[in-house]
Amino acid sequence: MQSALSVHYREAMLPGPLQSSGYQTVMFIGSTGSGKTSLVRQLVGTDGSEQFPAVSSSKTTVADTEILLAPGGYYAVATFRDEAAVRLAVEECLEAALEALRSGRDLSAARRALTEHRDQRFRLRYLLGPHEGSSTESRYSSGNSAWMDGLLGTLGQLAEANDVEDAFAELEPLADKVLGWLSERAGRLDVGKLQRDDRGWPKVWHLATDSRSELFSVLTLLTGNDSRLFGQLLTPLVNGLRLRAPLHPRWATEIPYLMLLDTEGLGHSIQTANALPTATVDAFDRVDSIVVVDNAKQPLQGGTVGALRQIVESGHWRKVKLCFTHVDLLEGPNLRTVLAKRDFLRACVDQVTAELGRQLGEDQRRELQRHLDDHMFFFSGLHLPFSGEVGDDAVAQLGALLGELRTDAAPLSLASARPVYEPGALDDAVAAAVSQFCEAWLRDARHAVEGSGPQARRSWFGSLTRRLQRRASEETDGFRPGAELHRGVLASVRGVIGEPTGWVGGIPGPLQPLVLYDLFARTASRRILALCTAWLEDGAETSWSDPRVAQMKDPATAAAELEELLEQRLGLGRRDGFVSEAINVVVATAEELGFRIAPACHGALTTVADRLPEPQFERAELRAHLQEAERVR
Repeated sequence: MQSALSVHYREAMLPGPLQSSGYQTVMFIGSTGSGKTSLVRQLVGTDGSEQFPAVSSSKTTVADTEILLAPGGYYAVATFRDEAAVRLAVEECLEAALEALRSGRDLSAARRALTEHRDQRFRLRYLLGPHEGSSTESRYSSGNSAWMDGLLGTLGQLAEANDVEDAFAELEPLADKVLGWLSERAGRLDVGKLQRDDRGWPKVWHLATDSRSELFSVLTLLTGNDSRLFGQLLTPLVNGLRLRAPLHPRWATEIPYLMLLDTEGLGHSIQTANALPTATVDAFDRVDSIVVVDNAKQPLQGGTVGALRQIVESGHWRKVKLCFTHVDLLEGPNLRTVLAKRDFLRACVDQVTAELGRQLGEDQRRELQRHLDDHMFFFSGLHLPFSGEVGDDAVAQLGALLGELRTDAAPLSLASARPVYEPGALDDAVAAAVSQFCEAWLRDARHAVEGSGPQARRSWFGSLTRRLQRRASEETDGFRPGAELHRGVLASVRGVIGEPTGWVGGIPGPLQPLVLYDLFARTASRRILALCTAWLEDGAETSWSDPRVAQMKDPATAAAELEELLEQRLGLGRRDGFVSEAINVVVATAEELGFRIAPACHGALTTVADRLPEPQFERAELRAHLQEAERVR
């Protein structure tokens, strides 16, 4: 996948710290608008004048941002979304605008659909410019910029055509035109070095400078959201940024030696609360701390609770630091003091841990609750500059958080006791999870084709299959099949792992069971994630891969074809295919850790630890780029 290749490009051109270097790597997770990026700004020491990282209440962070706080000069590497992914977004903007005109909506609705993709990650107005005055006057012209007038005029003519299929077929040349404009816009970046692929599409940009102002001025163009710069911003094209610079909090005097990873806000798409992105889950193993940021005005909503649950299920909960922002805006007649507000938020956390305890066990609830009690922070006014004066509560909280982020966690002993499980328990857990996943997707598919119109049908089936086939992204616009399958399997297996029938090798200590369960979850999570990605992406082809064909399908036929795809890809209702591979992974992981399982029921299954899928990189291209990166360094 392009996103994985982009990570390797950034690592090749600007390597991150080694685990033995003493640096701590910190990931920030939080709901959209929670103040996550504002917290990152406080730790980095940037402000509004530098506009980095970009902040706004309008779902701003759309690319992974990695900030290495280190002495020396200023270095940056940005990678771009590949051409297939951008084409997909452009086509869907054009389709949405055409559908708006065909359904009789006004011109402003068509303009919004054209300039901003429905998932609010891709915004053409950032790239091509604002709604400036235009000399073109027509039924489909309303004071927009020239490029928009031209596209809306053409879409208006197509909207009046009688043949729906022909109308949508004409969108391809329009997408080609827009892609040409976007490639030309990227070429206007005259600071640093821009590299393109064989087709001329921007691939990687890098910069080395001694000037802080030069660095942040160009980062504004790559990651910014200032409306005064519309037409110059490349933000929608960038899928990742790595920065190395001698930065530190303005209220501190030393560099904290951290690697900060800022991620897209939870709930960025209203359909994606069920599972974290696969890239986020995959990064859990590589980070030392996971800072979960939540808005105190609306504490612990679905996205945040879902993220905490998934972190616990994957065995990484000891890395969590829970930060509440906007505490000053938490109001009520019973919340007049700082202490009352903090007690209210702690009570909310207790409620969540109690719910997680019902699902994961009382021991897990008790330990998670103790951990969060000791690693909870409260912030107000993160958007303001802090003076660092003695008695400043915000700075005290930031200092305490920073101190924890810089501290290595003490290793936990595994001792010798190991759990014992009933034969077939893990097998049944995997099969049940896959079956539930398939049932959920079939239910959503039937709803899309039976309870909605052609636009929804085209969106659901067309978007899903085009993403899988083009390998553009299997997680755009609410579609996260790999992430949801991974989470379902891991959660189901984690439930079985937490309920052994006995122990061998001694009596476990009070904390040892959770240590073993977490170790299993972390190890199995990586392997299950690789399997889910490979099985759902490789060869996902159907007769309705073309959205125009999907639109014309009979609803029952379309749903039946999805069921056939799931049967083909996942082995729905049978013990082979993905189900068999996933069982092998889970059992192999348990046996590697010394968990005792009766071997009789696994006689037909072989260990697949040495057959796990490798990332599907374009190896020749990566090798050439690594050589170029080495030459540049």
